[in-house]
Parts: sequence; structure tokens; C-alpha cells
Amino acid sequence: MLEITRLGPVTSLDGPDAAPHRGVLDVDQAHNIDLYGDDDNALLAADVIKSLTPNPDSATAWAVASVDDEVVGFASLTTPLQDNLSLAEISVVVHPAHRRQGIGTQLLGWVDDHARQCGRTTLQTWTSATPPVDGTPTVQAPTGDVFPASPGYLFADANGFTLEQVERTSLLHLPMDVTALRDDAQAHATGYALHTWLGIPPDEWLDGFAALRAQFSIDAPFAGLDFEKTIWDEDRIRRDFERNDASGYQQLTVAAEHIASGRLVAYTEVYWHATHPDCLFQGCTLVLDGHRGHRLGMLLKTTLMDALPAHNAAADRIYTDNAGENAWMLAINQTLGYQPHSLEGAVQKKLTA
Repeated sequence: MLEITRLGPVTSLDGPDAAPHRGVLDVDQAHNIDLYGDDDNALLAADVIKSLTPNPDSATAWAVASVDDEVVGFASLTTPLQDNLSLAEISVVVHPAHRRQGIGTQLLGWVDDHARQCGRTTLQTWTSATPPVDGTPTVQAPTGDVFPASPGYLFADANGFTLEQVERTSLLHLPMDVTALRDDAQAHATGYALHTWLGIPPDEWLDGFAALRAQFSIDAPFAGLDFEKTIWDEDRIRRDFERNDASGYQQLTVAAEHIASGRLVAYTEVYWHATHPDCLFQGCTLVLDGHRGHRLGMLLKTTLMDALPAHNAAADRIYTDNAGENAWMLAINQTLGYQPHSLEGAVQKKLTA
């Protein structure tokens, strides 16, 4: 008999009380290997522990689906608490060996009920797929990009979600000599000074970095997704970095200062977990309007790649995601040598009374 059980907070996944939490990791690893052939993008124990630890900025609830005490699927629901108060970001994952048995539908029912209890009216999630080959059925997003009619998409579509955006996941293998690209970008980006740091921004840049984070939340392409500007200030930046640091994550950031004004006007970042330092993920990259057209994006990314070995000698590969309509950033990544890896479809559902 299938049971849906909500998970409680834990400080470790080693004890007997964390068996369901370990089941989440097992299911997600199996899901990733089935989809990609590896587990680079699978959840870590630190992710589950961190998300269940109370914080003032967001709340995450998890539930597992079990059959005879074996976890066969899970769902999560994250609700922002400082902004975007109508939004719930969700996930529903079923072990490949237990699909097409109605488990995903029951987990989605739990998500729907919990979202309503939290007063949320919009559900958003991402469904992953490998790039379509000739003859693969596809669906077109309003942005014009196409996404495979994969089992994940078909499940979302059958449950009232609509495809709003397609992101392209790309992969870059390291090391790479970016000297020529960096020097060329530097020749065009006059009037700017670059600053590099590991972890929390230096005090002098906290306020400026918070402003950039907030601006990214509305400057990044979001197509038809219901998303409002995220509120960032110095305290929230500190909390965010402290939580990540406590969970074993490290982040390397390069930011550009406009010398004439003394303001930060652009940044890029990558992060990794201490237990998997070989696998990195690109975070945000932003150049403020008014400072574009000076090859700052390329300068930031190449400067970061030059700085990376001093902070993470094990770095072997970087994943990045870009909206299909973000031609500027896609062009930079393609020039750097990123290769197509997979696709992410952003789907959204409006809850009705």
C-alpha cells in the first residue's frame, strides 16, 4: 500500500530516523542516471538538510511516497517568505522502476493541498529532457523554443501545467585556456575594475551585490512565468552565504566596478560542494543595462575561469543554464566552448478555488 509521509527536519542523514531522507537521495540519483547517464545533477544530503532547516527567507516541505517502507518517489514545495508570496516552487520525482502506477499523481495531490494551505496560487517547476532527435514529438513554448514531449512534460501537461520557457543546459570541460578571449574583452571593457572573492562578499560590496541580485531577479528572461522582484539586502545576503557555507557549498564570484561611479554593475558566479569539487554549476551572470556592449560578460567569465584553479584545483566541468531567448549569453557560452547537454522546460499552473 502506498503511503505519503511528510519529512521532518534532520541534522544528519546517518541515523535511522533519516531513512526516508536517504530514500529521497536514492530516488533522485536513479532518476538522474536514467535521464543523463550520470548523477552530476542529483541531490546531495546537504541539499535536503539545508532545505528542511528553518530560515526567514523561504520554507521547504518534503513528502515521500513509500511502498513497504521503500521510498519510491518524493515531492518538495518551496514557498518564498519575503517576496513572491503567491508562488510555490515544486518538484515531483518517481523512481524509474515505479513509474506509471499513479505515484506521481498522488504526490502532486499532496503538493496541491500543501500549496493551498500556504495560500499559494501559482505552482512552478522544471522538467528535464535530453535534446530531441529527428522524429521526436515536441511542443513549442511561447518564446518559440521547442521542448521534447517527454514523459515529464506529458505528466505536467495532463495535470494542468503549461510550458512557459525552455532553458538550455550546457557543459564545459576544464581546464581551458581563455587568455585570448579575456585579453580581447579587456580591451573593450575600459573604465571598469574587477573584484574576485570566495564566499560572502567583502563588507564594502555587500550592498552593491545585494542590489545586483535583486536586479537579476527581474532582468533575467522569465517568459510567462509569474515571478516578482526578489528582495535582497545585506542581511539576506549574509544569511544566504552562511547557510550555503554551513552546508558545504563554496561560491566564487567576480564582480565589475564602474570606476567613475564606484558602483558594482555586473557579476558572475560559480559554486560547488566540498564533497564534489570537480563538478561546478554556473550561478547568475548579470550586466546592468547601460553597461552592456563592452564585453563585460566575457571578461567576467574568463576572469573567473583564470581565478578558479587557485580556489578549486579539482574543478573538472561546469554546467550552465540559459533561457533559449537569451541569445547574448548563449553566444558567450558557445564562444567559451560550452556544449549542449540537456533541456529544462519551465511549466506553470494557476490554482483555482
